[in-house]
Amino acid sequence: MDSALLEYSYTIITILFVIIFLKKSLHKKTSLKKSLIRWGLFGFLFNLYSLSWLYTTYPFPWIPEGVVQMVGITLFYIVGSFIAGLGFAIVGFSFDETVPSNYRPIIFGLLLSLAEILRSIFLSTLFAGNGGVIGLHWNASTIGNALSTTPFIEYAYFGGTYALTLVLGLFVYIFISKEHLRLYWKYLVILFAGLIFIHFFIPISSPERPFKVGVISTDFKIPKEDK
Repeated sequence: MDSALLEYSYTIITILFVIIFLKKSLHKKTSLKKSLIRWGLFGFLFNLYSLSWLYTTYPFPWIPEGVVQMVGITLFYIVGSFIAGLGFAIVGFSFDETVPSNYRPIIFGLLLSLAEILRSIFLSTLFAGNGGVIGLHWNASTIGNALSTTPFIEYAYFGGTYALTLVLGLFVYIFISKEHLRLYWKYLVILFAGLIFIHFFIPISSPERPFKVGVISTDFKIPKEDK
């Protein structure tokens, strides 16, 4: 029950984040530079929220417990959120006046998805030491995860959470106002038709052979060495 509440709250808060910043971008016509800064700020604030689970990893065995460890986790948390949020600045380009109005919803969704891809690259680069690999494997706590509580999670078959971010961006852009809904309702038809097609015509197969999943907890004390 608790995990379900967390999932639904993540969906609601994430969508509210996008709505608030999108409304500001649409209602306050600013320069391209300010739009880039605004969405960079969005990236930082959203990652402050979405990466707050870092505190559940306490204690880190390689940092002394107590105040020192909490300060270390906090600094890592803030720096990680800043680095992860840098890529979101590109979403500001979707509000440039040269973007054709008919394509603005899809451009917004695509740039939001591209920002998530950059987020994964930046975060995996941050963790690249000690055998870490730079790539698109850092997809925890993304915007697209907000659709995990909805039927549209089936779009993850075509691009994982990055595809879900695109879909969420489209939905928010279309439903942000009655005017947008009137102008861009055709996108909704395509999204729902795509969902129906995926649900009924895309085959789902189980793994070819059984596999085991292991869960490792860091909630333990390191045994002291005998002297």
